[in-house]
Formats: sequence, structure tokens, C-alpha cells
Amino acid sequence: MKEIVFEESTAWSLENSGISKNEILIFPNDMYYGRIAKDEDLDTHWLDDVHKSSRARFEEAINTKDSFRIWYSTTKVSDYSGFYYTCSLLDKYSETVYGLNVADYESLWPSWAALPSKVVSKYIGVKKILEKGKIQSIASNWNQLRRENIVFRELNFNNYLLVSSYKSQIDGLISYERSALIAMDKTFRSASNIIGYIIRDWGISPEVAYSILISLAAQNEPLIEFNVSSPEKLSFRETECRLTDKGSVLSDAIKQCMKVKNWERKDVSDRG
Repeated sequence: MKEIVFEESTAWSLENSGISKNEILIFPNDMYYGRIAKDEDLDTHWLDDVHKSSRARFEEAINTKDSFRIWYSTTKVSDYSGFYYTCSLLDKYSETVYGLNVADYESLWPSWAALPSKVVSKYIGVKKILEKGKIQSIASNWNQLRRENIVFRELNFNNYLLVSSYKSQIDGLISYERSALIAMDKTFRSASNIIGYIIRDWGISPEVAYSILISLAAQNEPLIEFNVSSPEKLSFRETECRLTDKGSVLSDAIKQCMKVKNWERKDVSDRG
């Protein structure tokens, strides 16, 4: 298994914990700086010797179908952007990928690099699978980042970390689910109306969009609720849905994150 990290101090901690240096890949962690709209701009982040070596061993591991474990942070912008970029490289990869978010284990620390090596060593045996759907969703978000003004999205990350006490829940939502939440309020509305917003944002089929709404209602703590007990047995044209109290809080938090200069989507501000 190859270990992917974003700072040399994290690599040093893993080496001190008994992991071979050859198994550790140091990826760029400053992917949100400068222009990233073109592949050649991304390639400049791999020019130094440390990253060149890691890139070569990464490609070799892909060819040999090795597994990967990513040591990342959702509370440090540089690590988070590196994590997004890494997921874009693993978008089509069929083998197992693990991910350890420092916020899930040591919430008072911004990144694995900030932790003493003896603390990092406690998590060497932890293998938390990154679901394929999450990797693909993050890869999709990364591609969207490349089409946008990355500087403003960086500001969005910072605002996101400050305003939302529900950061981990928002991280767990895929893009389609976020679109659904920001299109809704606490008033029952036709499911077909909400589905129209999701389709407009992402171009998926009505059936897939409806399944997303059903999944949001089926969580342990539902984010939306339907006006019927078994919406999956009815057509989306026959049902209505609205946000639950928790869904409303998350919807507001997502909207706050989007209200950053020059980043707010045109079709969000007019939704009730």
C-alpha cells in the first residue's frame, strides 16, 4: 500500500513509525495557487525532485494495481486542495483507496503535519475506505474548480471552515445532494420542481435525481421529508418534499459558503 501525504513532515512521521520511505508519496499541497485551468499548469507542481520521484512511483503503483491511503485534512486549505487533486487522479481507479482525515481523529489539529510523530503513529493501522462515489464526486468538484476562479474558491474554503459547524456533514454530501438542499426550504414543494433544479445544475436524469431525494429522506437523521410514507413507490410527479430542521441548517450553511465574492452561482440566490 502506498501512503499519499501533502507535507514532508507527515512523511517523516510515517517513516518514524516504520513505513518504508519508498512506500510514501509526497504530493503537491499548493494546488490552489495560480492558474490551474490547463494540464501544463498542473504539471509545474511536479518539477522538483521530491515530487518527481513521488509521481513516478505513483504511476508505477497504478500500473501494478496497488492500494493507496491518503493522509489529508479538511481544515487546512492547502491539504484539502491537494486531496481534491489526488481524487481527480484516482477517479477511474478500480482498486481500494483509503482516506484518513485528521479532523476525524485529532480535531484540534489543522493537519497531520502539525501532529507529533508519536501521535501520527497511533493511526498507522487505521484503514478507512474512501467510497468510489465520494472519490468521483470530489473529482467532479475538482474539475469544476479548474473551470472557475480558483482564488475565490480558496476564499470559499476559508469561509466554509469558519461559518459551518456542520463541516463534516457537508463534506459527506455529494454535489447533487447539495444542489437539492439549496433548492428547498421548509415548505412542501413538488418533487418534480426540486428535480428540475438538480437537472439544470448537473444534467442527470429525473430518475437519478429522484433517487437522490429519496436517499436524503432515508438517512438516520433525514435532511428532507416527503408528504407520503413510501415515496419510492410513487412517481416524483406525485410527491412533495421539504427540508427537515437539520436539512434547513445545512442548506443555510451551504448557501453561506457560496456567498463569496464572484463565486455565488447565478441560479442560487433566487431560490426560496
